[in-house]
Amino acid sequence: VASGLVKLLPQSKVIGVWSVNCVEWMLTIRGAERNNAVIVPMYDSLGSSAIEYITRHSEIEIAVVQKEKMAQLADLCEKNLPTLRGVVSIGEVDSAIRKRIENCGVKMITFDALMDLGKANPAESTPPAPEDVCCIMYTSGTSGTPKGVVLHHRAIVSGIAGAHDMIAQTKLGISCNDSMLSYMPLAHVFDRLLEEFALSVGARIGWC
Repeated sequence: VASGLVKLLPQSKVIGVWSVNCVEWMLTIRGAERNNAVIVPMYDSLGSSAIEYITRHSEIEIAVVQKEKMAQLADLCEKNLPTLRGVVSIGEVDSAIRKRIENCGVKMITFDALMDLGKANPAESTPPAPEDVCCIMYTSGTSGTPKGVVLHHRAIVSGIAGAHDMIAQTKLGISCNDSMLSYMPLAHVFDRLLEEFALSVGARIGWC
């Protein structure tokens, strides 16, 4: 995934994800981290106007989007999303919708094709430093436009370490023999930390 993102749009550093929780969501996170790119969750429940604002405000260059959202994305592209240059669809997309997006000057590829592209064009890893930005989490706030919270890799790792410490105090002993049911959106930092914790101990994750 990381190599595919590099080949699709070299030097791209801001990647948005507009999707329900799924394996492609987490693979995108892993790919972005390998390229020292910033992940921007596009909080679906805030509506299309918020998606447009988040895309513009964070200057998203590549958007990974589930196929059910592609028609809405095409509408937004036609309204002009100046920084968006690539779209990765999770699933096959109707050819008419694909053409609308490509007519806006945006490259389109499916997630499976992105992985094939990466396999054929391996790229060097550029891992982040602790002070580099990991993600920008947008919330609805109390009024007005969504508010973006900038989180660095140090903060995410600290959160995972804190989860290890708290779980150890409960003596639950969560390990690779356990499973986690993910039902909160990955656009929420709490679910992101819980899933990262699960992966850190080799546990399984089920998305619903």
